[in-house]
Amino acid sequence: MAADLFKGMDEVFKKYSFEVEKNIQQNLSWTENLKNEIIVDAEGPSLSISTPFYGWVVEKGRRGWAMPPTKPLIPWIMRKFSVSEEEAKQLSYPVALSIYRSSRLPRPWIDQSLKINNLLEDIANKMIYNFIRDIEVSQNNGEFIQGRIPWNK
Repeated sequence: MAADLFKGMDEVFKKYSFEVEKNIQQNLSWTENLKNEIIVDAEGPSLSISTPFYGWVVEKGRRGWAMPPTKPLIPWIMRKFSVSEEEAKQLSYPVALSIYRSSRLPRPWIDQSLKINNLLEDIANKMIYNFIRDIEVSQNNGEFIQGRIPWNK
């Protein structure tokens, strides 16, 4: 009978996805808007991270990209500068131009959030635990009888 090396691995991945979500919250502590829009979904052995486009731009940086669209800036300009929608529309182009010219450097929050120090160690430990089928016990001065004890049942 072959050992099921991957038994219980879903627990390891659930723990990993929880750690990734916690790391995202820490790495994005400087921006409440983006932090609140990130969705981490763990289903089986896969992890899905949903982010708005500007989350990806923050990850990779704006250098070398085209000028940002002005429409998504309007609600932010209205809140930031306490202006009407019409004034925000007029300000959206200069703000977008300023963002483009500032050539933001990357802030790799996704990459940093995925780095969990002990993930490979947890996977290896679980696989080793699954690999051991039984333990052989030999007689020890009459205290034990000889035989095999199932390990991972």
